[in-house]
Amino acid sequence: MNLKKGFTLVELMVVLMVISLLAANVAIQAVVRNRQTAEDAACTQARRQIQEAELFYFGDKGVHSIGLSDLVDSGYLLSLPECPNKGVYAWIPYPANSPSYQSILGCSIHTGAEALTSLGSTFTEISQGFIDFINAYYATNGNYPRNGWKNALRDLGLDVDEWADGINGIIYRPKSGTLLIKPDSGYSLTVDRASGSTITVSGNKKLIYSASDDKWYYQRIRPNNEVNMSTFQVINP
Repeated sequence: MNLKKGFTLVELMVVLMVISLLAANVAIQAVVRNRQTAEDAACTQARRQIQEAELFYFGDKGVHSIGLSDLVDSGYLLSLPECPNKGVYAWIPYPANSPSYQSILGCSIHTGAEALTSLGSTFTEISQGFIDFINAYYATNGNYPRNGWKNALRDLGLDVDEWADGINGIIYRPKSGTLLIKPDSGYSLTVDRASGSTITVSGNKKLIYSASDDKWYYQRIRPNNEVNMSTFQVINP
């Protein structure tokens, strides 16, 4: 058999085997990453269900639940959601000057010391944390925080310095009953309109969450500006 570039049949077979092993390793790493992403998302969703149940418990009774099992015993949850990695859930203590509501539930695996912020690391964790804080403030006070983002952070009991800069390419700005996000310098965001077309959010453009109707919008809160945040992406330069 006459092989190009002087490869013998054995050498060619070895090369092909190495290529196959490398391809298999890449595929395995992709599967592991996808599984970790799915587990992180499942844990975030489980904690969100518990946090929402606590919000309703506090709104009805004016006090916090005794423990997580109390939310089940009192009928606010059918069963207690669990971390898929068997992490332990516990309420993260508030600073002394914060609103009287436990809105952030920590996981010993997914929200440990490695978390980028006090609300978590991912966009889902951080944005939902802000949304829970805003809703909890309204449930407690009957009104939303102040308009200026620094005053809003103080009303919510969050550290202004922590949120001065962007996190993973996103700048977060609470404002009354909304949460504004915009791309950090050098980044851009993409998201699909509810109608299906894709928007690129760059420069001073922004996306807005409205607590009054639990929806996200591009630039302004009006029906034709609604976006589908399941399509949201951060474009890294």
